[in-house]
Amino acid sequence: MSACAQCGIDEDNLTVDDAVTTIRTLPRRYRQALAGLDANALTRPDASGWSLLAHVAAARRALDELASALPGVLTRPGTSVEDIPVEPAGPPSPHDPDRELSAIGEASAALVGRAEAAPSAAWDRPFVFGGHEVPARRIVQRAAHAGAHHLREMERHPSSAGRDSDDD
Repeated sequence: MSACAQCGIDEDNLTVDDAVTTIRTLPRRYRQALAGLDANALTRPDASGWSLLAHVAAARRALDELASALPGVLTRPGTSVEDIPVEPAGPPSPHDPDRELSAIGEASAALVGRAEAAPSAAWDRPFVFGGHEVPARRIVQRAAHAGAHHLREMERHPSSAGRDSDDD
């Protein structure tokens, strides 16, 4: 895999520790990204555009799915998991900001807890992800990428112009 064309993150070069550290910071970073924004910033800018809240919902969905997949991947080599794209084909339908932020916190905590409990040898176990055999570490690499990717997209969003960013 090469670096993401939209955000520049190269999943293959993320260590498990770096990915877990990134995942751990996501709840705070998403709260900061939405702090102080008015309701208009959370709506779609146009029929084809994504709202800031849609990016939060997409990250939450990816984190939820990856957190659910991680236990099987770590304990059952050869497990098959459907690919979880960093950016879905279209914007997801978000809920309210507090609900989405709470869900990001829960999914991040689940991923971090499961990752920290895993023996280091488990990260090399193969599983099938979107039809390709990859090591188990791909789950946390993809989660870190998805979370950071959507934060970067939010920074580029018209309603975020002129705001300070926190790039951990």
